[in-house]
Amino acid sequence: MAKLISPHGISLIALNVALFGTFIGIFFFTFGSYIEKLVLKREIKLILDGFVGDLKAFVSDDTWNKIHTFDNKIADVDTSGDKAVLESNKALLSKALFIFGIMLIVAVLLVLITWYLSGKSFSLQRLFGESFGLLLFVAVVELLFYWLVAANYRTVDANFVKENIIKNAKIYANSK
Repeated sequence: MAKLISPHGISLIALNVALFGTFIGIFFFTFGSYIEKLVLKREIKLILDGFVGDLKAFVSDDTWNKIHTFDNKIADVDTSGDKAVLESNKALLSKALFIFGIMLIVAVLLVLITWYLSGKSFSLQRLFGESFGLLLFVAVVELLFYWLVAANYRTVDANFVKENIIKNAKIYANSK
C-alpha cells in the first residue's frame, strides 16, 4: 500500500507554493521589471547608436541639420500613452497583489487546519522556518540569476532592426 504524505509534508508543500509564488510574482514586479527596463534601454541605445553611425556615411550635412531642426520641433512628445501604460501596470500589480494575498491566506489556513486535524503533530515554528529558509535560498538564486544572466542577455538582433528600418524607408521612399 502506498504511503500517504504526512500532515507536515502537505503543509510544507502548501506553504512553499504560496510563498514562492508570491515571492516570484513580487520579484517580477520589482527587481525583474527594473532589470527589464535597463536591458531594453541598453538594447535600444546600442541599436540606435550603431544605426546612426552607419547613416553618417550616407547622410549629408544639410540632412543632419534638418534632422537637428526636426528634433527641436518634437521636443514636446505626447506622453499620454505612457500614462495609460503606467495605469494599466498599476491595475495589474493591484490585481496580482490581491491574488497573492488570497493565496497566502488560503495556504496559512490550510497549514493551520492540517496542523490542528493532525493533533498538532508537527511544529509550526519548524515548518515556517523550513519554508522561509528555502525561500531565502531561492531569493538569492533568483537575484543572482537576474543580476548576472538576465541583465546581460542580448534580446534584440541589431542587424534585424536595421534591416527593417531600411526596408520601411525604401517602401516610404518608393511611395513618394
